[in-house]
Amino acid sequence: MCFQKFIIVAALCKIVIEGKEFLIEAEDERTDGNHELLPYRNASDHKAVLVKGGTSLSINFCLRQRSFVTIRNIRYLNLKKSTLLNIVVNENLNYGSYFSVPNYNQSNVFNDTRSFSIVHQLEAGWNILKVYATNSIVLDMFLLEVNDSKLNNMIFSCKVICIQQLHFPPRAKSVVTPANMAQNSFFTKCAEVDNVDIPIYHPHVNAFSITARLPQYKTFANRRQANLTFCPHLTQTLWRFDNFSVTHFSKEMYGNFTFLTFQENNLSSIDVNVIFRQKGEHTGSINTDMGSQLFLKFISVRNDVFITLRYKHRNGSMITSERKRFSESHLEQMWKIPDYTWIETDYNYISLVLYTKELSHLKIDYLRLDRRPFIPDRTITLYKSDNIIIEGVQVDMWWRGHERMTINIHSGNSYEGFAFLRLYRPVPWTRGYSQVFILYQDGNARFLPVSPEGLDWIPFGTSVILGQCKHDSIRPYVSITQVDIYPDDMKLVIFFKDGGYLRMTLKVTEDFTQAYFDNIVFMNDTSIYPFVTVRSMYVEEGNTDVDSIKVDDVKTLNVIDNWGTVPGKSFAFHRRCLSRHLTLSPDIQIDILKT
Repeated sequence: MCFQKFIIVAALCKIVIEGKEFLIEAEDERTDGNHELLPYRNASDHKAVLVKGGTSLSINFCLRQRSFVTIRNIRYLNLKKSTLLNIVVNENLNYGSYFSVPNYNQSNVFNDTRSFSIVHQLEAGWNILKVYATNSIVLDMFLLEVNDSKLNNMIFSCKVICIQQLHFPPRAKSVVTPANMAQNSFFTKCAEVDNVDIPIYHPHVNAFSITARLPQYKTFANRRQANLTFCPHLTQTLWRFDNFSVTHFSKEMYGNFTFLTFQENNLSSIDVNVIFRQKGEHTGSINTDMGSQLFLKFISVRNDVFITLRYKHRNGSMITSERKRFSESHLEQMWKIPDYTWIETDYNYISLVLYTKELSHLKIDYLRLDRRPFIPDRTITLYKSDNIIIEGVQVDMWWRGHERMTINIHSGNSYEGFAFLRLYRPVPWTRGYSQVFILYQDGNARFLPVSPEGLDWIPFGTSVILGQCKHDSIRPYVSITQVDIYPDDMKLVIFFKDGGYLRMTLKVTEDFTQAYFDNIVFMNDTSIYPFVTVRSMYVEEGNTDVDSIKVDDVKTLNVIDNWGTVPGKSFAFHRRCLSRHLTLSPDIQIDILKT
Protein backbone atom coordinates (compact mmCIF):
# COMPACT_ATOMS: atom_id res chain seq x y z
CA MET A 1 0.00 0.00 0.00
CA CYS A 2 1.34 3.43 -0.95
CA PHE A 3 0.85 6.70 0.90
CA GLN A 4 1.42 10.35 0.08
CA LYS A 5 4.49 12.06 -1.41
CA PHE A 6 6.88 14.47 0.27
CA ILE A 7 10.33 15.93 -0.45
CA ILE A 8 13.97 15.25 0.43
CA VAL A 9 15.70 17.41 3.04
CA ALA A 10 19.47 17.37 3.64
CA ALA A 11 20.99 19.14 6.64
CA LEU A 12 24.73 19.04 7.45
CA CYS A 13 25.79 15.38 7.92
CA LYS A 14 22.40 14.09 8.95
CA ILE A 15 20.04 13.12 6.15
CA VAL A 16 16.32 13.30 6.81
CA ILE A 17 14.41 11.51 4.10
CA GLU A 18 10.81 12.26 3.28
CA GLY A 19 9.25 10.57 0.31
CA LYS A 20 6.61 8.01 -0.55
CA GLU A 21 5.46 5.58 2.13
CA PHE A 22 4.81 1.89 1.48
CA LEU A 23 3.22 -0.61 3.85
CA ILE A 24 4.40 -4.23 3.85
CA GLU A 25 2.32 -6.87 5.61
CA ALA A 26 4.43 -9.31 7.63
CA GLU A 27 2.36 -12.19 6.29
CA ASP A 28 2.50 -13.30 2.68
CA GLU A 29 2.58 -16.64 0.87
CA ARG A 30 6.21 -17.20 1.82
CA THR A 31 6.03 -16.24 5.50
CA ASP A 32 2.74 -18.13 5.83
CA GLY A 33 4.53 -21.36 4.98
CA ASN A 34 7.58 -20.74 7.15
CA HIS A 35 6.07 -19.11 10.26
CA GLU A 36 2.97 -19.58 12.35
CA LEU A 37 0.16 -17.25 11.31
CA LEU A 38 -2.01 -15.90 14.15
CA PRO A 39 -5.44 -14.25 13.89
CA TYR A 40 -5.75 -10.84 15.51
CA ARG A 41 -8.78 -8.61 15.02
CA ASN A 42 -6.73 -5.45 15.52
CA ALA A 43 -3.91 -6.47 13.13
CA SER A 44 -3.72 -4.47 9.91
CA ASP A 45 -4.87 -7.44 7.84
CA HIS A 46 -6.47 -9.33 10.76
CA LYS A 47 -3.45 -11.65 10.71
CA ALA A 48 0.08 -11.44 12.06
CA VAL A 49 3.23 -13.56 12.02
CA LEU A 50 4.82 -15.26 15.03
CA VAL A 51 8.61 -14.96 14.88
CA LYS A 52 10.11 -17.34 17.40
CA GLY A 53 13.06 -16.37 19.58
CA GLY A 54 16.43 -16.83 17.91
CA THR A 55 14.92 -16.81 14.40
CA SER A 56 14.30 -14.12 11.78
CA LEU A 57 11.67 -12.91 9.34
CA SER A 58 12.66 -11.85 5.80
CA ILE A 59 10.67 -9.34 3.79
CA ASN A 60 11.25 -8.68 0.07
CA PHE A 61 10.77 -5.33 -1.61
CA CYS A 62 12.02 -3.73 -4.83
CA LEU A 63 13.06 -0.23 -5.89
CA ARG A 64 12.84 1.62 -9.19
CA GLN A 65 16.15 3.41 -8.83
CA ARG A 66 18.90 4.01 -6.26
CA SER A 67 16.96 5.56 -3.36
CA PHE A 68 17.19 6.51 0.30
CA VAL A 69 15.02 4.19 2.38
CA THR A 70 13.81 4.90 5.92
CA ILE A 71 12.04 2.43 8.21
CA ARG A 72 9.23 4.54 9.62
CA ASN A 73 7.55 1.88 11.73
CA ILE A 74 7.37 -1.79 12.66
CA ARG A 75 4.09 -2.84 14.27
CA TYR A 76 4.53 -5.62 16.82
CA LEU A 77 2.99 -7.46 19.78
CA ASN A 78 5.10 -8.72 22.70
CA LEU A 79 4.50 -12.16 24.17
CA LYS A 80 5.26 -11.51 27.89
CA LYS A 81 9.03 -11.17 27.38
CA SER A 82 11.13 -8.21 26.36
CA THR A 83 12.61 -8.71 22.90
CA LEU A 84 15.49 -7.11 21.03
CA LEU A 85 14.81 -6.60 17.31
CA ASN A 86 17.81 -6.21 15.00
CA ILE A 87 17.08 -4.88 11.49
CA VAL A 88 19.40 -5.64 8.56
CA VAL A 89 18.89 -5.04 4.83
CA ASN A 90 20.69 -7.07 2.18
CA GLU A 91 22.74 -8.89 4.84
CA ASN A 92 25.18 -6.02 5.41
CA LEU A 93 23.28 -2.77 5.98
CA ASN A 94 22.39 -2.34 9.64
CA TYR A 95 19.30 -0.23 10.35
CA GLY A 96 19.77 -0.52 14.10
CA SER A 97 17.94 -2.24 16.96
CA TYR A 98 14.74 -1.76 18.93
CA PHE A 99 14.11 -3.03 22.46
CA SER A 100 10.45 -3.93 22.91
CA VAL A 101 8.98 -4.17 26.39
CA PRO A 102 5.73 -6.09 27.07
CA ASN A 103 2.58 -4.15 27.87
CA TYR A 104 1.16 -6.29 30.68
CA ASN A 105 -2.01 -4.22 30.97
CA GLN A 106 -2.99 -4.67 27.29
CA SER A 107 -1.58 -8.00 26.19
CA ASN A 108 -3.37 -8.05 22.82
CA VAL A 109 -2.64 -4.49 21.74
CA PHE A 110 -0.11 -3.89 18.95
CA ASN A 111 2.65 -1.34 19.50
CA ASP A 112 4.73 0.81 17.13
CA THR A 113 8.49 1.15 17.05
CA ARG A 114 8.17 4.51 15.26
CA SER A 115 10.94 5.70 12.95
CA PHE A 116 14.48 4.33 12.91
CA SER A 117 17.18 7.00 12.78
CA ILE A 118 19.52 5.22 10.38
CA VAL A 119 18.95 5.79 6.67
CA HIS A 120 20.59 3.84 3.84
CA GLN A 121 20.74 4.36 0.10
CA LEU A 122 19.68 1.12 -1.59
CA GLU A 123 20.10 -0.02 -5.17
CA ALA A 124 17.37 -0.51 -7.75
CA GLY A 125 15.89 -3.97 -8.00
CA TRP A 126 15.46 -6.65 -5.34
CA ASN A 127 16.15 -5.89 -1.67
CA ILE A 128 15.66 -8.04 1.46
CA LEU A 129 14.80 -6.68 4.89
CA LYS A 130 15.52 -9.14 7.73
CA VAL A 131 14.30 -8.83 11.34
CA TYR A 132 16.11 -10.88 14.00
CA ALA A 133 14.29 -11.48 17.32
CA THR A 134 15.98 -12.56 20.57
CA ASN A 135 12.64 -13.77 22.01
CA SER A 136 9.34 -14.69 20.40
CA ILE A 137 7.34 -11.75 19.06
CA VAL A 138 4.33 -11.17 16.79
CA LEU A 139 4.93 -8.89 13.78
CA ASP A 140 2.07 -7.22 11.94
CA MET A 141 3.46 -4.82 9.33
CA PHE A 142 6.36 -2.60 8.22
CA LEU A 143 6.18 0.99 7.00
CA LEU A 144 9.01 2.11 4.69
CA GLU A 145 9.60 5.52 3.18
CA VAL A 146 11.40 5.88 -0.18
CA ASN A 147 12.47 9.14 -1.81
CA ASP A 148 11.21 8.21 -5.28
CA SER A 149 8.03 9.93 -6.44
CA LYS A 150 7.54 7.51 -9.35
CA LEU A 151 7.83 4.31 -7.32
CA ASN A 152 4.53 2.42 -7.29
CA ASN A 153 3.13 -0.67 -5.62
CA MET A 154 3.75 -2.90 -8.64
CA ILE A 155 7.47 -2.15 -8.45
CA PHE A 156 7.70 -2.07 -4.65
CA SER A 157 6.05 -5.51 -4.40
CA CYS A 158 8.55 -6.84 -6.99
CA LYS A 159 5.88 -7.59 -9.59
CA VAL A 160 7.89 -5.22 -11.79
CA ILE A 161 11.70 -5.30 -11.64
CA CYS A 162 13.86 -2.26 -12.50
CA ILE A 163 17.54 -1.93 -13.40
CA GLN A 164 19.74 0.79 -11.92
CA GLN A 165 22.17 1.57 -14.74
CA LEU A 166 21.97 0.79 -18.44
CA HIS A 167 24.61 1.69 -20.98
CA PHE A 168 24.13 2.80 -24.59
CA PRO A 169 27.55 3.63 -26.09
CA PRO A 170 27.13 6.55 -28.51
CA ARG A 171 27.95 6.06 -32.17
CA ALA A 172 28.37 9.81 -32.61
CA LYS A 173 31.89 11.21 -33.07
CA SER A 174 33.14 14.12 -31.01
CA VAL A 175 33.33 16.42 -34.04
CA VAL A 176 29.57 16.47 -34.67
CA THR A 177 27.49 19.26 -33.17
CA PRO A 178 24.68 18.35 -30.77
CA ALA A 179 21.00 18.17 -31.56
CA ASN A 180 18.25 19.43 -29.26
CA MET A 181 15.53 17.17 -27.90
CA ALA A 182 12.26 18.84 -26.83
CA GLN A 183 9.54 17.63 -24.48
CA ASN A 184 6.01 17.69 -25.93
CA SER A 185 4.65 14.68 -24.04
CA PHE A 186 1.46 14.56 -21.97
CA PHE A 187 -0.06 12.22 -19.39
CA THR A 188 -2.55 9.48 -20.23
CA LYS A 189 -4.16 6.46 -18.59
CA CYS A 190 -4.64 4.65 -21.91
CA ALA A 191 -1.79 2.29 -22.84
CA GLU A 192 -2.70 2.49 -26.55
CA VAL A 193 -2.16 6.25 -26.85
CA ASP A 194 1.18 7.64 -28.07
CA ASN A 195 1.43 10.29 -25.36
CA VAL A 196 5.23 10.45 -25.56
CA ASP A 197 6.00 13.07 -28.21
CA ILE A 198 9.64 14.15 -28.44
CA PRO A 199 10.91 15.96 -31.56
CA ILE A 200 14.66 16.20 -32.16
CA TYR A 201 16.07 19.25 -33.96
CA HIS A 202 19.37 19.88 -35.70
CA PRO A 203 20.04 22.73 -38.17
CA HIS A 204 22.62 20.81 -40.23
CA VAL A 205 22.19 17.07 -39.74
CA ASN A 206 23.80 15.20 -42.67
CA ALA A 207 23.67 11.65 -41.35
CA PHE A 208 22.12 9.86 -38.39
CA SER A 209 21.25 6.32 -37.34
CA ILE A 210 18.40 4.58 -35.55
CA THR A 211 19.19 1.31 -33.76
CA ALA A 212 16.66 -1.15 -32.30
CA ARG A 213 17.72 -3.69 -29.67
CA LEU A 214 15.89 -5.92 -27.22
CA PRO A 215 15.38 -4.36 -23.77
CA GLN A 216 18.28 -4.82 -21.37
CA TYR A 217 16.14 -6.11 -18.51
CA LYS A 218 15.95 -9.89 -18.12
CA THR A 219 12.65 -11.59 -18.85
CA PHE A 220 11.24 -14.58 -20.70
CA ALA A 221 7.78 -12.96 -20.92
CA ASN A 222 6.61 -11.84 -24.35
CA ARG A 223 3.46 -9.90 -23.53
CA ARG A 224 2.16 -8.39 -26.74
CA GLN A 225 -1.61 -8.00 -26.43
CA ALA A 226 -3.32 -4.61 -26.53
CA ASN A 227 -4.65 -3.11 -23.29
CA LEU A 228 -7.80 -1.04 -23.87
CA THR A 229 -8.40 -0.25 -20.18
CA PHE A 230 -9.09 3.49 -19.84
CA CYS A 231 -9.36 3.75 -23.65
CA PRO A 232 -13.05 4.45 -24.31
CA HIS A 233 -12.20 6.37 -27.49
CA LEU A 234 -10.78 3.17 -29.04
CA THR A 235 -13.92 1.10 -28.64
CA GLN A 236 -16.29 0.42 -31.53
CA THR A 237 -19.10 2.42 -29.92
CA LEU A 238 -19.00 6.18 -30.56
CA TRP A 239 -21.86 7.05 -28.20
CA ARG A 240 -24.67 5.29 -26.39
CA PHE A 241 -27.84 6.03 -24.38
CA ASP A 242 -29.41 3.31 -22.24
CA ASN A 243 -32.78 2.56 -20.66
CA PHE A 244 -34.99 5.56 -21.39
CA SER A 245 -38.63 6.16 -22.21
CA VAL A 246 -40.05 7.95 -25.23
CA THR A 247 -43.08 10.00 -24.18
CA HIS A 248 -44.41 13.52 -24.50
CA PHE A 249 -42.78 14.22 -21.13
CA SER A 250 -39.32 12.77 -21.78
CA LYS A 251 -36.45 15.01 -20.72
CA GLU A 252 -33.15 15.71 -22.39
CA MET A 253 -30.24 13.35 -21.77
CA TYR A 254 -26.54 14.20 -21.93
CA GLY A 255 -23.43 12.22 -22.75
CA ASN A 256 -19.84 13.13 -23.60
CA PHE A 257 -20.35 15.93 -26.18
CA THR A 258 -23.63 14.18 -27.03
CA PHE A 259 -27.19 15.42 -26.40
CA LEU A 260 -30.43 13.43 -26.69
CA THR A 261 -33.59 15.51 -27.07
CA PHE A 262 -37.27 14.84 -27.80
CA GLN A 263 -39.63 16.84 -29.99
CA GLU A 264 -43.35 16.09 -30.06
CA ASN A 265 -45.06 16.11 -33.46
CA ASN A 266 -48.56 14.87 -32.52
CA LEU A 267 -50.15 12.27 -30.24
CA SER A 268 -48.75 9.37 -32.27
CA SER A 269 -45.42 10.80 -33.44
CA ILE A 270 -42.27 12.10 -31.75
CA ASP A 271 -38.74 12.89 -32.90
CA VAL A 272 -35.76 11.52 -30.99
CA ASN A 273 -32.82 13.76 -31.85
CA VAL A 274 -29.14 13.22 -31.13
CA ILE A 275 -26.63 16.08 -31.48
CA PHE A 276 -22.99 15.05 -31.15
CA ARG A 277 -19.37 15.97 -31.86
CA GLN A 278 -17.03 13.56 -33.61
CA LYS A 279 -13.25 13.36 -33.67
CA GLY A 280 -11.48 13.39 -37.01
CA GLU A 281 -8.19 14.04 -38.77
CA HIS A 282 -7.23 16.98 -36.52
CA THR A 283 -7.05 14.61 -33.54
CA GLY A 284 -5.58 11.72 -35.53
CA SER A 285 -8.90 9.88 -35.71
CA ILE A 286 -10.83 8.24 -38.55
CA ASN A 287 -14.24 8.55 -36.88
CA THR A 288 -15.58 11.36 -39.09
CA ASP A 289 -14.52 9.61 -42.29
CA MET A 290 -15.60 6.11 -41.40
CA GLY A 291 -19.18 4.97 -41.85
CA SER A 292 -21.42 4.14 -38.90
CA GLN A 293 -24.08 1.72 -37.76
CA LEU A 294 -26.98 3.05 -35.69
CA PHE A 295 -28.63 0.49 -33.39
CA LEU A 296 -31.93 0.91 -31.59
CA LYS A 297 -33.50 -1.73 -29.34
CA PHE A 298 -36.81 -1.54 -27.47
CA ILE A 299 -37.36 -3.32 -24.17
CA SER A 300 -40.91 -4.08 -25.31
CA VAL A 301 -43.59 -2.60 -27.58
CA ARG A 302 -47.39 -2.96 -27.40
CA ASN A 303 -48.05 -1.80 -30.95
CA ASP A 304 -45.89 -1.74 -34.05
CA VAL A 305 -43.49 1.21 -34.17
CA PHE A 306 -42.25 2.71 -37.43
CA ILE A 307 -39.07 4.76 -37.36
CA THR A 308 -37.53 6.84 -40.12
CA LEU A 309 -33.87 7.91 -39.83
CA ARG A 310 -32.73 11.36 -40.93
CA TYR A 311 -29.19 12.69 -40.52
CA LYS A 312 -27.14 15.71 -41.51
CA HIS A 313 -24.40 15.08 -44.07
CA ARG A 314 -21.07 16.93 -43.87
CA ASN A 315 -22.08 18.86 -47.00
CA GLY A 316 -25.00 20.37 -45.06
CA SER A 317 -27.84 18.39 -46.64
CA MET A 318 -30.34 16.31 -44.65
CA ILE A 319 -30.43 12.65 -45.72
CA THR A 320 -33.51 10.51 -45.17
CA SER A 321 -32.84 6.79 -44.74
CA GLU A 322 -35.21 3.83 -44.92
CA ARG A 323 -38.08 3.36 -42.49
CA LYS A 324 -37.78 0.42 -40.07
CA ARG A 325 -40.60 -1.51 -38.39
CA PHE A 326 -40.35 -2.65 -34.77
CA SER A 327 -42.62 -5.22 -33.14
CA GLU A 328 -42.58 -7.71 -30.25
CA SER A 329 -40.74 -10.14 -32.54
CA HIS A 330 -38.38 -7.46 -33.94
CA LEU A 331 -37.24 -5.29 -31.03
CA GLU A 332 -33.88 -4.29 -32.55
CA GLN A 333 -33.01 -2.69 -35.90
CA MET A 334 -29.87 -1.21 -37.45
CA TRP A 335 -29.29 1.54 -40.01
CA LYS A 336 -26.09 1.86 -42.05
CA ILE A 337 -24.63 5.34 -42.52
CA PRO A 338 -22.02 5.66 -45.31
CA ASP A 339 -18.38 6.77 -45.12
CA TYR A 340 -17.54 10.49 -45.17
CA THR A 341 -20.82 11.54 -43.56
CA TRP A 342 -19.76 13.18 -40.29
CA ILE A 343 -17.87 16.41 -39.75
CA GLU A 344 -15.21 17.26 -37.15
CA THR A 345 -15.54 21.05 -37.00
CA ASP A 346 -19.24 21.27 -36.13
CA TYR A 347 -22.04 19.33 -34.47
CA ASN A 348 -23.51 16.29 -36.22
CA TYR A 349 -27.23 15.60 -36.17
CA ILE A 350 -29.39 12.44 -36.18
CA SER A 351 -33.18 12.43 -35.99
CA LEU A 352 -35.39 9.37 -35.50
CA VAL A 353 -39.03 10.00 -36.35
CA LEU A 354 -41.27 7.55 -34.44
CA TYR A 355 -44.83 6.65 -35.39
CA THR A 356 -47.07 4.39 -33.29
CA LYS A 357 -50.61 4.20 -31.95
CA GLU A 358 -49.62 4.85 -28.34
CA LEU A 359 -46.45 6.63 -27.17
CA SER A 360 -46.93 6.17 -23.45
CA HIS A 361 -45.43 2.67 -23.27
CA LEU A 362 -42.29 3.02 -25.41
CA LYS A 363 -39.17 2.03 -23.46
CA ILE A 364 -35.84 1.84 -25.22
CA ASP A 365 -33.14 -0.56 -24.04
CA TYR A 366 -30.37 1.28 -25.90
CA LEU A 367 -29.66 3.67 -28.75
CA ARG A 368 -26.05 3.61 -29.90
CA LEU A 369 -23.82 4.62 -32.79
CA ASP A 370 -20.93 2.30 -33.71
CA ARG A 371 -18.16 2.58 -36.25
CA ARG A 372 -18.80 0.16 -39.07
CA PRO A 373 -16.55 -2.94 -39.08
CA PHE A 374 -13.20 -2.61 -40.84
CA ILE A 375 -12.61 -4.36 -44.12
CA PRO A 376 -9.48 -6.53 -43.64
CA ASP A 377 -6.18 -5.10 -44.86
CA ARG A 378 -4.98 -6.24 -48.28
CA THR A 379 -1.33 -7.35 -48.22
CA ILE A 380 0.61 -7.58 -51.49
CA THR A 381 4.04 -9.20 -51.72
CA LEU A 382 6.04 -6.78 -53.87
CA TYR A 383 9.39 -8.60 -53.74
CA LYS A 384 10.74 -11.83 -52.28
CA SER A 385 14.22 -13.34 -52.28
CA ASP A 386 16.45 -15.41 -50.00
CA ASN A 387 17.44 -12.23 -48.16
CA ILE A 388 14.35 -10.03 -47.99
CA ILE A 389 10.58 -9.90 -48.31
CA ILE A 390 8.88 -6.58 -49.13
CA GLU A 391 5.14 -6.22 -48.60
CA GLY A 392 2.80 -3.31 -49.32
CA VAL A 393 -0.42 -2.99 -47.32
CA GLN A 394 -3.61 -1.33 -48.49
CA VAL A 395 -6.09 -0.42 -45.77
CA ASP A 396 -9.81 0.17 -45.64
CA MET A 397 -9.62 3.56 -43.91
CA TRP A 398 -6.52 5.70 -43.34
CA TRP A 399 -6.45 8.63 -40.93
CA ARG A 400 -4.76 10.84 -43.54
CA GLY A 401 -7.84 10.59 -45.74
CA HIS A 402 -7.05 9.64 -49.34
CA GLU A 403 -3.28 10.13 -49.04
CA ARG A 404 -1.34 7.03 -50.07
CA MET A 405 2.22 6.28 -51.19
CA THR A 406 3.74 4.65 -54.25
CA ILE A 407 6.38 1.92 -53.86
CA ASN A 408 8.94 1.41 -56.62
CA ILE A 409 11.07 -1.74 -56.63
CA HIS A 410 14.43 -1.21 -58.37
CA SER A 411 14.59 -3.25 -61.60
CA GLY A 412 10.98 -4.21 -60.93
CA ASN A 413 7.51 -2.79 -60.88
CA SER A 414 5.83 0.28 -59.45
CA TYR A 415 2.87 -0.12 -57.08
CA GLU A 416 0.38 2.52 -55.92
CA GLY A 417 -2.14 3.03 -53.13
CA PHE A 418 -0.33 1.87 -49.99
CA ALA A 419 -0.78 3.06 -46.40
CA PHE A 420 2.37 1.26 -45.24
CA LEU A 421 5.10 -1.17 -46.21
CA ARG A 422 6.80 -4.02 -44.33
CA LEU A 423 10.28 -5.55 -44.61
CA TYR A 424 11.26 -9.04 -43.44
CA ARG A 425 14.66 -10.63 -43.07
CA PRO A 426 15.47 -14.35 -42.84
CA VAL A 427 16.04 -15.79 -39.37
CA PRO A 428 19.06 -18.12 -39.29
CA TRP A 429 17.71 -20.31 -36.45
CA THR A 430 14.39 -21.01 -38.18
CA ARG A 431 13.21 -21.56 -41.72
CA GLY A 432 11.17 -18.38 -41.68
CA TYR A 433 11.47 -14.62 -41.85
CA SER A 434 11.25 -11.96 -39.15
CA GLN A 435 9.61 -8.57 -39.58
CA VAL A 436 12.20 -5.86 -38.91
CA PHE A 437 10.79 -2.63 -40.36
CA ILE A 438 7.50 -0.86 -41.06
CA LEU A 439 7.08 2.52 -42.73
CA TYR A 440 3.70 4.27 -42.78
CA GLN A 441 2.61 6.94 -45.22
CA ASP A 442 2.43 9.45 -42.35
CA GLY A 443 6.16 8.97 -41.68
CA ASN A 444 5.92 6.62 -38.70
CA ALA A 445 8.83 4.17 -38.89
CA ARG A 446 9.06 1.15 -36.62
CA PHE A 447 12.13 -0.99 -36.14
CA LEU A 448 12.59 -4.48 -34.66
CA PRO A 449 15.55 -6.76 -34.06
CA VAL A 450 14.95 -10.26 -35.41
CA SER A 451 12.90 -12.47 -33.11
CA PRO A 452 15.06 -14.35 -30.60
CA GLU A 453 15.35 -18.11 -30.91
CA GLY A 454 12.30 -19.75 -29.36
CA LEU A 455 9.86 -16.93 -30.13
CA ASP A 456 7.61 -16.67 -33.17
CA TRP A 457 7.46 -12.85 -33.10
CA ILE A 458 7.97 -9.88 -30.83
CA PRO A 459 5.96 -6.64 -30.86
CA PHE A 460 6.82 -3.20 -32.14
CA GLY A 461 6.71 -0.39 -29.59
CA THR A 462 8.37 3.02 -29.81
CA SER A 463 8.19 4.55 -33.29
CA VAL A 464 10.10 7.37 -35.00
CA ILE A 465 8.51 9.80 -37.46
CA LEU A 466 11.05 10.41 -40.20
CA GLY A 467 11.30 13.90 -41.66
CA GLN A 468 9.99 17.33 -40.83
CA CYS A 469 6.85 16.77 -38.82
CA LYS A 470 3.76 18.90 -39.12
CA HIS A 471 1.97 19.70 -35.88
CA ASP A 472 -1.31 21.02 -37.28
CA SER A 473 -3.01 18.06 -35.62
CA ILE A 474 -2.63 16.46 -32.20
CA ARG A 475 -1.04 13.55 -34.04
CA PRO A 476 2.17 14.76 -35.76
CA TYR A 477 2.88 13.47 -39.26
CA VAL A 478 4.66 13.89 -42.55
CA SER A 479 3.30 13.01 -45.96
CA ILE A 480 5.29 10.39 -47.88
CA THR A 481 4.41 10.19 -51.55
CA GLN A 482 6.93 7.64 -52.83
CA VAL A 483 9.47 5.07 -51.62
CA ASP A 484 12.11 3.64 -53.98
CA ILE A 485 13.51 0.34 -52.70
CA TYR A 486 16.79 -1.29 -53.76
CA PRO A 487 16.42 -4.82 -52.32
CA ASP A 488 19.95 -6.09 -53.03
CA ASP A 489 21.51 -3.18 -51.12
CA MET A 490 18.77 -2.91 -48.46
CA LYS A 491 18.37 0.78 -49.37
CA LEU A 492 15.23 2.92 -49.43
CA VAL A 493 14.86 6.45 -50.75
CA ILE A 494 11.90 8.17 -49.09
CA PHE A 495 10.26 11.12 -50.87
CA PHE A 496 8.07 13.63 -49.01
CA LYS A 497 5.15 15.61 -50.37
CA ASP A 498 6.93 18.94 -49.74
CA GLY A 499 9.82 17.94 -52.05
CA GLY A 500 12.28 16.72 -49.41
CA TYR A 501 13.81 13.24 -49.32
CA LEU A 502 16.31 11.05 -47.49
CA ARG A 503 18.06 7.72 -48.03
CA MET A 504 17.93 4.84 -45.57
CA THR A 505 20.26 1.82 -45.51
CA LEU A 506 19.11 -1.06 -43.31
CA LYS A 507 21.47 -3.40 -41.49
CA VAL A 508 20.14 -6.44 -39.64
CA THR A 509 22.24 -8.68 -37.36
CA GLU A 510 21.32 -11.25 -34.71
CA ASP A 511 21.68 -8.49 -32.08
CA PHE A 512 20.13 -5.40 -33.59
CA THR A 513 18.42 -3.72 -36.53
CA GLN A 514 20.04 -0.45 -37.55
CA ALA A 515 19.03 2.16 -40.10
CA TYR A 516 21.60 4.63 -41.46
CA PHE A 517 20.21 7.84 -42.96
CA ASP A 518 22.10 10.14 -45.31
CA ASN A 519 21.60 12.07 -48.56
CA ILE A 520 19.16 14.24 -46.60
CA VAL A 521 17.32 17.15 -48.21
CA PHE A 522 14.75 19.09 -46.16
CA MET A 523 12.65 21.90 -47.60
CA ASN A 524 11.57 23.67 -44.39
CA ASP A 525 13.39 25.68 -41.74
CA THR A 526 15.42 23.10 -39.77
CA SER A 527 15.40 25.28 -36.67
CA ILE A 528 11.59 25.06 -36.54
CA TYR A 529 10.95 21.59 -37.96
CA PRO A 530 12.54 18.46 -36.40
CA PHE A 531 14.37 15.87 -38.49
CA VAL A 532 12.81 13.03 -36.45
CA THR A 533 10.10 12.79 -33.80
CA VAL A 534 9.92 9.97 -31.28
CA ARG A 535 6.46 8.66 -30.44
CA SER A 536 5.75 6.16 -27.69
CA MET A 537 3.64 5.38 -24.60
CA TYR A 538 4.02 5.97 -20.87
CA VAL A 539 1.21 5.43 -18.35
CA GLU A 540 3.22 4.64 -15.22
CA GLU A 541 6.40 2.78 -14.36
CA GLY A 542 5.88 -0.85 -15.37
CA ASN A 543 3.24 0.07 -17.97
CA THR A 544 5.25 1.74 -20.72
CA ASP A 545 6.83 1.32 -24.12
CA VAL A 546 9.58 3.68 -22.93
CA ASP A 547 10.31 5.10 -19.49
CA SER A 548 13.77 6.69 -19.77
CA ILE A 549 16.14 8.49 -22.13
CA LYS A 550 19.92 8.13 -21.83
CA VAL A 551 21.62 11.19 -23.33
CA ASP A 552 25.19 10.61 -24.57
CA ASP A 553 25.31 7.57 -22.24
CA VAL A 554 25.77 9.99 -19.33
CA LYS A 555 22.51 11.60 -18.26
CA THR A 556 19.27 9.66 -17.68
CA LEU A 557 15.92 11.45 -17.94
CA ASN A 558 12.46 10.18 -17.16
CA VAL A 559 10.58 10.28 -20.44
CA ILE A 560 7.52 12.06 -19.08
CA ASP A 561 9.18 14.64 -16.79
CA ASN A 562 9.14 18.32 -17.67
CA TRP A 563 12.81 18.70 -18.61
CA GLY A 564 12.19 21.20 -21.42
CA THR A 565 14.95 21.04 -24.05
CA VAL A 566 18.09 18.89 -23.74
CA PRO A 567 21.13 18.89 -26.08
CA GLY A 568 22.89 15.71 -27.07
CA LYS A 569 24.47 13.64 -29.82
CA SER A 570 23.01 10.29 -28.78
CA PHE A 571 19.53 9.64 -27.40
CA ALA A 572 18.63 6.14 -26.17
CA PHE A 573 14.90 5.66 -25.57
CA HIS A 574 14.64 2.64 -23.31
CA ARG A 575 12.96 0.97 -20.34
CA ARG A 576 14.66 0.54 -16.99
CA CYS A 577 11.58 -1.16 -15.52
CA LEU A 578 10.16 -4.36 -16.94
CA SER A 579 6.87 -3.48 -18.62
CA ARG A 580 3.66 -5.48 -18.68
CA HIS A 581 2.83 -3.81 -22.01
CA LEU A 582 4.66 -5.04 -25.15
CA THR A 583 7.35 -6.43 -22.87
CA LEU A 584 9.94 -7.26 -25.55
CA SER A 585 9.38 -4.25 -27.79
CA PRO A 586 12.80 -2.74 -28.47
CA ASP A 587 14.89 0.08 -27.09
CA ILE A 588 15.50 2.75 -29.74
CA GLN A 589 18.77 4.70 -29.98
CA ILE A 590 19.21 7.74 -32.23
CA ASP A 591 22.76 8.93 -32.98
CA ILE A 592 23.93 12.05 -34.84
CA LEU A 593 26.73 10.88 -37.17
CA LYS A 594 27.49 13.80 -39.50
CA THR A 595 26.74 17.51 -39.30
